[in-house]
Amino acid sequence: MLHIKQTQFKILDQAAKNRFYSSLDIYLDNHFLEYDQVQRLKLNTECRKSCEELKIFNEDGIFAFHVLSFMVGGSLQGSPDYQLAHRRYILLGHDAGQLPIDLLYELTK
Repeated sequence: MLHIKQTQFKILDQAAKNRFYSSLDIYLDNHFLEYDQVQRLKLNTECRKSCEELKIFNEDGIFAFHVLSFMVGGSLQGSPDYQLAHRRYILLGHDAGQLPIDLLYELTK
């Protein structure tokens, strides 16, 4: 059996997060050309903070949340409609990351 120390796991986990966010940044840079570098950085920072606050931890949910936020021009967390939908999803027993995935899926059908 493979044994990984907690410090080793933290290093591997951080490397995976860095790789994921690097790929996400590249995707957003290539698909949302209407944002300049400063705007992208600001919105990216807002989205990351929002995902933490909303407890969206899975990569698909984080990706969808960012893409939707870039589509509307601001973090979805600032939308009262999104906040209400988020609370309803949680009450129904869904993971917090499922809402942005479902919304993005519906928009791209």
